[in-house]
Amino acid sequence: MNLARSCAFLIVGAAWISMAAESPAPASLPFTLEALENVAGQMPGTPKLQSFAWAEWDGKWIFIGGRTTGYHGVGAAEADFPRAGSNDRIWVVDVTSKGQAKTYSMPIAQLPASLATVKDQWMSSNPLFYQDKNTLYLAGGYGENAHGKWVTYPVLSSVNLPALVEGVMRGSDTFSETIAWANSPFVQSAGGDLLKLDDGMFYLAGGHVFT
Repeated sequence: MNLARSCAFLIVGAAWISMAAESPAPASLPFTLEALENVAGQMPGTPKLQSFAWAEWDGKWIFIGGRTTGYHGVGAAEADFPRAGSNDRIWVVDVTSKGQAKTYSMPIAQLPASLATVKDQWMSSNPLFYQDKNTLYLAGGYGENAHGKWVTYPVLSSVNLPALVEGVMRGSDTFSETIAWANSPFVQSAGGDLLKLDDGMFYLAGGHVFT
């Protein structure tokens, strides 16, 4: 299931919004936004993230990568993407129970040292991603690595979602053995699109290479 390519927007811990044609807008704006329902109270502990990869498994939402602070234009050059503002946790939000959703997380640093490359990539901004059944694929992404170098990652990684969800909800690494990764300049991109077409092949389209 291609979770990231629909024409819907998900705002976690904020409000559901829609285009409202009823209210007149200033001549310079083609649309207005109207808050229909504030669901923040139903989702305690959910993270404030942007530019992340996400998937869904068995009613649980998974969030990897992205940023916890900032937006374009607040700094200069790489100052918009310091490692200090990177999302350094793997998040699982369980929305299957009645009432409030339950939020779980685990530090990326808890993964083994042998996955240092993946750990850096999973803290990047704007990684390309695609969910193929029970596997989440992440390609590229941009950010500051553990050595202070700014990188557009030439990395493709994958993880088994059932194992990841179970591990994060338990608060322990029971899934790193399902993580696979490879280096390739063909996946070095940030902000592009990762697709799987009917021919069974994966395709990378667009994006930027900053370094």
